[in-house]
Amino acid sequence: MHYDLSLYPEWRESQTLFSIFIPTYNRARLLNRALESCSRQTFRDFEVMVVDDGSTDDTVSVLKKWVNKAGFRLRWLKQENCGKPRAYNFALEQVRGYFLVVLDSDDCLVENALGCFKHHWEEILNDRKPFFSGVEGLMQDLHRGMISGGPLSKCVTDSNYLEMEYWYKHSGDRRHAIRVAIAREYPFPVINGEKEMRESIIFARMAHRYQFRYFNEVVQEYEQLPDGLTARSAWRRQSSPLSFRLAFMELINVHHTYLNPLQLYRCALMYVRYSISGRVGIEHQLRDIDRPFLWAAAFPIGLFKGWKDRIRRDFFRKR
Repeated sequence: MHYDLSLYPEWRESQTLFSIFIPTYNRARLLNRALESCSRQTFRDFEVMVVDDGSTDDTVSVLKKWVNKAGFRLRWLKQENCGKPRAYNFALEQVRGYFLVVLDSDDCLVENALGCFKHHWEEILNDRKPFFSGVEGLMQDLHRGMISGGPLSKCVTDSNYLEMEYWYKHSGDRRHAIRVAIAREYPFPVINGEKEMRESIIFARMAHRYQFRYFNEVVQEYEQLPDGLTARSAWRRQSSPLSFRLAFMELINVHHTYLNPLQLYRCALMYVRYSISGRVGIEHQLRDIDRPFLWAAAFPIGLFKGWKDRIRRDFFRKR
């Protein structure tokens, strides 16, 4: 396919318009559905990159079958089980698309998702495109039909993650197509021994330089599973306390102008909580935070929650 490259700043070595990245771990029974949703896309200039995060089920067999029958470019790589953030960073090094679309293996794209992303990107004025990291649409519950976080108040909004989350209070899950060149500027930070990280950390960092165009159309459907990421959110946080501590520390120290006093206090609670859970000492906590009085106000409750997390985590590890 041929494009007016003036609509795509920094096209450079891109070989296709979209790279769909599917991270997966022991999701063989659901991976077919995700890949099938890719095969139904009405816009066809895309590749699919699957990173198998050390699965022990039939994931490899499923992928081998799809390599032979897929009507699109499919590549898959395997890594040791080390979590989605590292899988994401690994994929970023390999993808060949202009845009990156993340598709969790238990979700599926609607048929016109890629075409919708393309349309809304091309609607952005050319002289403003360099300041946009991408475009972002809505996610819908596969069975109940509810929009995550509800629809936007306007059909199109040009904003960033911090404004949407803390000013406009639109905290639902959304799905984006992000320029690969910019995504590579903002990989996930990773901490040795931990596998989880708040996904928002990279978009909060990005918000100081780039906007997204948010649009009021569903591009992806999700399913709430008993062993899915949402259901395991408490364990994810407790298993990677230093990663979550970093995210809340940056909200307080770097992104504070977007937060009101109550939001900052809640972030301080979480900062103390995950510091205690991660066995970070008081002196170290004070050295790393720019607002010691805020830390002091949040410390008693944060201490209680952090100790509670440690007791719960140690209990489950002994089982």
